[in-house]
Amino acid sequence: MRQWFILHVYSGQEHKIANLIREEVAHQEVNNQIEVIVPTKKISKLGKKGKMTVERKLYPGYIAIQMEPNDVLFKLISRTPGVLGFGGRGKNPQHMSKEEVDRMLAYIKPEESKISEIPFTKGESVKIIDGPFADFTGVIEEIYPERERIKLMVTIFGRQTPVEVGFLQVEPI
Repeated sequence: MRQWFILHVYSGQEHKIANLIREEVAHQEVNNQIEVIVPTKKISKLGKKGKMTVERKLYPGYIAIQMEPNDVLFKLISRTPGVLGFGGRGKNPQHMSKEEVDRMLAYIKPEESKISEIPFTKGESVKIIDGPFADFTGVIEEIYPERERIKLMVTIFGRQTPVEVGFLQVEPI
């Protein structure tokens, strides 16, 4: 019966090591017995050019492997360059529990394209770059992450006026 295992690898080289494992397994002709994934999640965040999607590793330095537990595969994978070892105690690798696997797979599933990182903080000064109030500067009063909007206090004709704009309509000063 196939089970999920966690493999500790060099941080920052997860994809490279996952590809090496796939190649090694393909050379040994046991590639139908193994599935290698780097647990990542696509998130949207604001960059200098607007909204962009980036891939973030859920567990930096770790790879998830689903395979039939046998000594041949354990040795083959352990000898792959960049692999530090299997998760678990002692010499025997320990498989992941069903709850851990379900949680990991739930994170990997794609979501709607919402901005998950809020690039602003309350009290920060920003410049409006789009819309009827372009080129005005203001101070952030409130942030509405679910609507991807912020409320600013902008000085118009010498009076503080609240203005609500989208995340993409402002930039930090």
